[in-house]
Amino acid sequence: MINRKEKNMKKQHFFLINWKRWGLKIFFFLLGLYIFTFGLSLYLPTAVGVMHLDFTIYAVLMVWKGIYPDGTLDTTVSNGTVHWLVLGIYFAILMLFSFSFATIGAYRKYQITKEKKEFNLLWTVLIMDLIIVFLEPFMLQFHELYLTPTIANKIKNSPYTIRMWIFLAGFLLNAIGDAIWLKSNLFLGPYNSICINFQKMSNWKFVNARIFLDFCIILPGIIITLSTNTISWDLKGKFFLNYVNLGTIAFIFAFGPIVHLLLNQFDKWLPHKNKLN
Repeated sequence: MINRKEKNMKKQHFFLINWKRWGLKIFFFLLGLYIFTFGLSLYLPTAVGVMHLDFTIYAVLMVWKGIYPDGTLDTTVSNGTVHWLVLGIYFAILMLFSFSFATIGAYRKYQITKEKKEFNLLWTVLIMDLIIVFLEPFMLQFHELYLTPTIANKIKNSPYTIRMWIFLAGFLLNAIGDAIWLKSNLFLGPYNSICINFQKMSNWKFVNARIFLDFCIILPGIIITLSTNTISWDLKGKFFLNYVNLGTIAFIFAFGPIVHLLLNQFDKWLPHKNKLN
């Protein structure tokens, strides 16, 4: 009875000490997720290159739904329900790879520590990733309440210079949101957790791991585009020009380093007593 009371008192003490930190972590998670998905919704209709993840999704949508003669997807497809459906499926695939990397990393730690808690943590990671598989597409649909298909069409048909500025704004918001999200260390989702788990497994630096995985993420989209027989080579060329552009290069080579830079900056801004990790 005394032991149970002592345990309850310890739990209450732990909660009282850490409630501010956990409140801050939850706030950072929600804020980061909102900014990340808003930036994503903003740049998708610009057709000046998309995130490597989105290019693979767009390649699937091209084969599934077809494209216009100018090599672009209809905005109801690129920003619509079918996009979020394919995104959820691709996230589920990334989640399995992330879980595999985490399992290998946990096994290596177990060989040293002989503690089974390393494996127990895997289920927490899996559940958190699974939540994002459903939550992120929901957030993207939520943004459609104000970034409507009509607005997306206006962005798509705007002059190239304007589309470039809109893309830049979306890209920066995406990077800022991802950095804030990573800082929370909560519900990181398949896109973020696959990098962290691969980094732990391989002992690579964050930037190197991120760039390598980004190439791996875009590779299926390139293979699908080149191998499909239902789309002419002329349309394939236009599709590549629209969606593998300056924006895609920026995401592959600049996104990871920018996020890493922002994470370091956040560490400087946050007082030591308010560190989230």
